[in-house]
Amino acid sequence: MTKLNFEIKVECKGFAAGTLGWLNEKLSATELVIKNTKNGEAGMFAREFTGVNSEGKKTYVNTFICKVMAYDPNHTDRWCYEGRRISNTDLHSCKLYTDEASHGFVDITLTKAAEEVAEEFLTMACEKFVEWWENDGK
Repeated sequence: MTKLNFEIKVECKGFAAGTLGWLNEKLSATELVIKNTKNGEAGMFAREFTGVNSEGKKTYVNTFICKVMAYDPNHTDRWCYEGRRISNTDLHSCKLYTDEASHGFVDITLTKAAEEVAEEFLTMACEKFVEWWENDGK
């Protein structure tokens, strides 16, 4: 008897936003970038390719991931972030979900499997940022 091996590529995901397939597609169009925040502090961002504009230039959306925690007592936006400690570095990091007070990594509800992958992605991104910060960023 002959064994047949083949792979099925599913391209008809429909509008299943928030699923693992949707998240994997989003992450595959995303690269991690360290750049200055609006306050001039180094931060990690997820840069997602969104298309090409009418002038032929690539367009992106940058989603904040993390930055080193500021110890300024007048720092008023602490409540907008999750606190994370990686190695010996305290971070402000984005929340998984957008809410009234802050912009999160996603603004739709994820399935449990997608939520776990998104949390893993955010943790990995924060770890990479801290690795850069502790070696080159200070």
